[in-house]
Amino acid sequence: MAPVDQLLATIRYYAADHPMVSHFRWDEDHTLGASWGFVISALGIYAAAILVLKFLTSLRRSPIPLGPLQILHNLALLAGSVAIFAGCLQATLVEHEQSSWLWKASGGIDWLFCFPVETRPVGRIFFWSYAFYLSKFVELLDTLIIVLRKRRLTLFHAIQHAGNPIICFLWLHTAQSLQVIFLLVNTAIQTLLYSYFLLSSLGFDPPVKEFVTLAQILQFAIGIAAAAWVALLVRQKSAKCSGMEALAANAVFYLALMLLLTNYYIKIYVRKKPQTKKSKKAQ
Repeated sequence: MAPVDQLLATIRYYAADHPMVSHFRWDEDHTLGASWGFVISALGIYAAAILVLKFLTSLRRSPIPLGPLQILHNLALLAGSVAIFAGCLQATLVEHEQSSWLWKASGGIDWLFCFPVETRPVGRIFFWSYAFYLSKFVELLDTLIIVLRKRRLTLFHAIQHAGNPIICFLWLHTAQSLQVIFLLVNTAIQTLLYSYFLLSSLGFDPPVKEFVTLAQILQFAIGIAAAAWVALLVRQKSAKCSGMEALAANAVFYLALMLLLTNYYIKIYVRKKPQTKKSKKAQ
């Protein structure tokens, strides 16, 4: 077997055919994090940690030294985003190839948008959804790093990081439709985002911050548009899709984030540009 073929076979095995992936089952009694109690407890600890660290940093004039923590954190989330994107893509291709999902019975790629109501959170795609869900708890460290560095904590950041674990929990808990689309889009944008964060934490200043912000806005817009498409599909074809209530909550969450981030973008990039041009003319 050629080296490239060997590499592709290895990727396929670990992304789609490994028993831990292909036999995954979301079980509230046995799967780590598969209960509301876990989510609420984790977010409670998160909120308490923010308050404690804010108090401790208020006693200091300078930020608390973090050493390589921020670099390692960004590197871990970048690697995780790449792995989940690649894993979800490979798992999706294998599922399409094998036509093994119940929702493939009608043919085509309708299952990318609509899971039938009898869908259960088992198998390859839900394994990668679960990996993405767990990564949302790792991302909470973002906020703690901001507090330790005595940086301003924005409303967008607070809502996004507190809401992400809940939304991703609902993906699995309700076998929510659109998971494949959301997973691929979100991890693609996160790869870009954490590449930028990693370079910044290493001391570089890549001139792409505005582009990264626009990419995040696009991410939320795609999610809202996809959810609206599924709602239209359900209405016109009288289809029944799994997890529609969770999908509605997801769309509202994305809308709130998109509005907050768009407002930030206008303040930082749109309104400041005319002022910059005027100041240059005055000089």
